[in-house]
Amino acid sequence: MIEVSKLGNDYFIEVNGKKIEGTLTNNHIWCFRKDMLNIIDDQDFDLYKTIKDFPIELLPERIEFVFFRCELNKEYRHLDRLPYPLTSFTFIKEDSQYTLGMSCFLEIEKWKRKWAASLYFDEIEKLVEMNLEFKVLKMPDTYIYDEGFEFFLETKVADIKTISEAFEQALPKYKKLIDKVEQQLSDVASLLKIIDSWKENHFNDNEEYWQKFFLKYSSIISQVFSAPAYIFKDKAYIGGKGIENKSGKIIDFVYKSDKTHNLYLIEIKTPVAKLIGSKYRGTNTISGELSGAINQLLQYKDIQQKEYYSLKAKSNTKFELFNPKCILILGNLSNLQNDELETFELFRYDLKSIEILTFDELFGKIELIMELIMENSN
Repeated sequence: MIEVSKLGNDYFIEVNGKKIEGTLTNNHIWCFRKDMLNIIDDQDFDLYKTIKDFPIELLPERIEFVFFRCELNKEYRHLDRLPYPLTSFTFIKEDSQYTLGMSCFLEIEKWKRKWAASLYFDEIEKLVEMNLEFKVLKMPDTYIYDEGFEFFLETKVADIKTISEAFEQALPKYKKLIDKVEQQLSDVASLLKIIDSWKENHFNDNEEYWQKFFLKYSSIISQVFSAPAYIFKDKAYIGGKGIENKSGKIIDFVYKSDKTHNLYLIEIKTPVAKLIGSKYRGTNTISGELSGAINQLLQYKDIQQKEYYSLKAKSNTKFELFNPKCILILGNLSNLQNDELETFELFRYDLKSIEILTFDELFGKIELIMELIMENSN
């Protein structure tokens, strides 16, 4: 049984003999709707436990319940499943329509994420705007102030009989949203780490360091390809052994197309590798390091094509070899003078079998991706 009564300026709702005090929302500064009976957790008892299974069809037509995650009393466990940073949820019955909202209200010193709250909430707002599951968004500017911050967003729920059913229906939506925010910001953090590592090591001439670096962050090289591709094998054997079982050829990385299964051959040198050699009759020569790396990669391609069927027969993973693309990563454009840059550009764009990419060009792509993510987040 449920009854609503008024005593002076106070409103009361009685559920199964339990009287709960409420107020009209036009007198309540924290509510968005006017002329609605608002019932809030008062910490003296478990409001959610009291009301969660009551038939909502018997509730007044304009009523709002606000349930807080209680951290002071360990007996209140009903909101422990709310994904951080959500601290409360609201159930609203409005003209036989049902809405469930979730909100955050935290003090700044209690913020538990390594990302700034403003960036975090901006990411939430951006994702909510693209998420059709959220039929209603009520976020009148995320409020960030000196002591803390807050936001509120909501979604419609349907085909429910109780508040607990509304909570169970909406909770996965909010969890999915928060998980997506965490993933997006983790991607940003990973890109920041990559960019910082590049800035700290752009003079590193240890080839083994860079091979391990690109193995750890294999997605960097994936940015080179026009179609989706992923690392297939590092330190890959591509053939070349004689009858004595010697002289086998090992390439730094082999990537594979996600759609065609075609292979890409990747050879990594260092950012300090020279690109241009000595002067020659008014122009420049290509450095020995560059020409040697090109010949090495061409040899790898030739060997792999000759031994394709043998390698494929011994492999447990499907792959193809349709004139495999070869990519050589070495040197820095920033180390070149204008005339050297012209020589290098004329040389590399005339190559047909090998694409040459410098380290600063590759990491420049990562910085551009980072900027795009930050722009969208803001």
